[in-house]
Amino acid sequence: MILLTLDECIGNIKEYDLIYILRDKNEMVWRKYALLDDDRDEIIRGLSHGDYCYGPELNYDSNKGEVWIFKKYISKYNYEFYIKITMKDDKRKCIVISLH
Repeated sequence: MILLTLDECIGNIKEYDLIYILRDKNEMVWRKYALLDDDRDEIIRGLSHGDYCYGPELNYDSNKGEVWIFKKYISKYNYEFYIKITMKDDKRKCIVISLH
């Protein structure tokens, strides 16, 4: 069941607490670009409609909720980040599954 519109998703990203999943792909890119917590937050909170790729679709990793996919080019790093997020509405949390 689809719960959010793109506008709601982007609004929640800017407002909700951000939680990052520690995955090898994510951590490798974070180390490569020396991304600190504030850098990661700036990338995620800066997402806009123009960065949207697709979603929502079912979260196949946990079978709960939906995931949204974004790609965001950051000229400072000369790199396009792949971003996959899901929301925990009841706890007002944005879970960043992928940021690599």
